[in-house]
Amino acid sequence: VLARTPEAPVGAKGLSLFCVPRVTINPDGTLGEDNNVTCAGIEHKMGIHGSPTCTLLFGEKGPTKGWILGRERAGLLYMFQMMNAARYEVGLQGVAVGSAAYEAALSYTKERKQGRPYDNRDPHHPQIPIIEHPEIKRTLLEQRATIEAARALQFYTAWCMDMAKISEGKERNYYQGFVELLTPICKAWCTDKGFEVASFALQCFGGYGYTKEMPAEQYLRDARIAPVYEGTNYIQAQDLVLSKFKMQQGEPVRVLLKMVKEKAESMLNDKDFAKYAKNLAVSTDLTLEVCEKAMAKEKDTLFVSMNATPILQMFAETLGGYFLLSQAETAIKKLEEIKSSIAKEEKTLLEENENARYYHNKILSAKFFCARMLPFVKAKKEAIEEDKSAMEQVF
Repeated sequence: VLARTPEAPVGAKGLSLFCVPRVTINPDGTLGEDNNVTCAGIEHKMGIHGSPTCTLLFGEKGPTKGWILGRERAGLLYMFQMMNAARYEVGLQGVAVGSAAYEAALSYTKERKQGRPYDNRDPHHPQIPIIEHPEIKRTLLEQRATIEAARALQFYTAWCMDMAKISEGKERNYYQGFVELLTPICKAWCTDKGFEVASFALQCFGGYGYTKEMPAEQYLRDARIAPVYEGTNYIQAQDLVLSKFKMQQGEPVRVLLKMVKEKAESMLNDKDFAKYAKNLAVSTDLTLEVCEKAMAKEKDTLFVSMNATPILQMFAETLGGYFLLSQAETAIKKLEEIKSSIAKEEKTLLEENENARYYHNKILSAKFFCARMLPFVKAKKEAIEEDKSAMEQVF
């Protein structure tokens, strides 16, 4: 519990952290008296009904005892040690719910039959599974590519966490800088995208998806909390551009984007991936330009604060393209190994061999993301420049 001691000043600096048990503990370890902690009511929420939220009252029926944790007036400092981990984990929650929603949509669209082939309007043609319709194929690939990019971002951040723990000195600072930089991006972008994917997944169910007979509506409701709690995504964006960008004089930002640019440039001569690598290179340059503007000493603070969310999105989408292209490089090699060891036509191989199908689809995820989603980085850059109309509103 965050609370103030009697002489504590107002504001965040006056908060201390306390452990307040519902029942006191005797010196011999047995349960003591009730500690006068009561539940005043349980909230009725949109989703996550398996995780009750309630109002707690302290000391309504008598004194309540609390034990201070650590130093007095350092409550927020201690709490944020937990909050940083929680924010990363909420990003994982966004990926998990979005992934589950996608899997449900994929399964349903394989079974549900409706309509006829787009290139065959013969009324006597048997109805086909809706997964064969081009629009359904497109939205399923968008869902998968988005979740794979978000999952890769989470995994990379977790790897940086591990490296920071086992390293020392400058090497530890190097990886910890990435952890601090990427945590608000993981929390905000992965939860926004998790909800977005859950919405796309529900759409695949049609009207059935809006009923409680199908899982899609619960995924959508449950996904909506993730962008809100443990610090809203707007707060994550503000933290990124106004605080995390300043760390180590902006070195983590520049090093990370340099790594992305090098990957893009290394694939520019690949005939199958040149246009996708070019999109990544352009996105990286534009993202770095906006980041430098946000990190400048003489920066336009209004511009940075008002556009924190699109700046975070630009950064995340650029990283998503980088991770998926990196995965595609590996997938190409693995797929070629399978093809060389199994003498079958490619279509038959992909239908019958799960590993071949997995690597094939990994390549498609990278192509789709870089072709259809990275261009939004440029669009966001153009949209936010010189526009301050939001500040001119009169309410």
